[in-house]
Amino acid sequence: LYNSYGPAESITCTKTEASLDFDADAHGLNDTDIPAGYPLPNYSVYIVDLNVDLVPQVSTGEILIGGPSVSVGYLNQEKLSASKFISNPWDMGILYRTGDTGYLRSDGALMFKGRIAGDTQVKIRGIRIDLQDIESCILEASEAALHEAIVSVRDGDVLVAHVQFADRQYDDEVSQQTFLRQMRFLLPLPVYMIPSVFVPVDQLPVNSHGKTKRQAVLSLPLPTAHSNTNKRSEGDLSETERKLLEIWKEAVPEAMKGSMLLSR
Repeated sequence: LYNSYGPAESITCTKTEASLDFDADAHGLNDTDIPAGYPLPNYSVYIVDLNVDLVPQVSTGEILIGGPSVSVGYLNQEKLSASKFISNPWDMGILYRTGDTGYLRSDGALMFKGRIAGDTQVKIRGIRIDLQDIESCILEASEAALHEAIVSVRDGDVLVAHVQFADRQYDDEVSQQTFLRQMRFLLPLPVYMIPSVFVPVDQLPVNSHGKTKRQAVLSLPLPTAHSNTNKRSEGDLSETERKLLEIWKEAVPEAMKGSMLLSR
């Protein structure tokens, strides 16, 4: 079994081999203890701080990648390319700033930790997406009905959109919920990028400079779904409906069950 690491901008740049019968629990290890791999021949991996200075070994920082497969930039996105693809100050060639965090183990293995705090790129079921792309799409599809939208990830892979309506737009709760239900079908996005839950809020949390605090949005509670008077008991469901209900109960993360009606 080979474990590899490498974003699309550089393809695979590290690799490590692990026996299929390796028991991580028996060795007191978890997923974060398994290395992303050792740099492949002709590739370099650097760990740097916010000033793009090298950090000491085993210290955590941003992962930079250099090597023959590193791209020269993004098509028609010069500003973004300039910020992500930089000249190698320690050698020749170009380095890609991954936005990932990690550290180099004493034996040279790369240990992956996660994304830089505040970064909006996430991986949902193996697919990398940018939350800001979803937010922009939501605002555009709302046709000025929404003032702002912030998308976050809950329970590992569930997308939740907190939205703030513009002034004098859908003032009551019923009209807001109706609008947001329709919003899911208006978004020109693939299914895996469409938020599972839309949550209207009176005011999104902001810092002293008036900018939305993404970390604060992550702590906002999700609404609890309330049953209506026409709710059917499980005894009234057909065999097919009961099977579907059990499938949904298994598929929906525990943290999200209070926000969805699973037995209508």
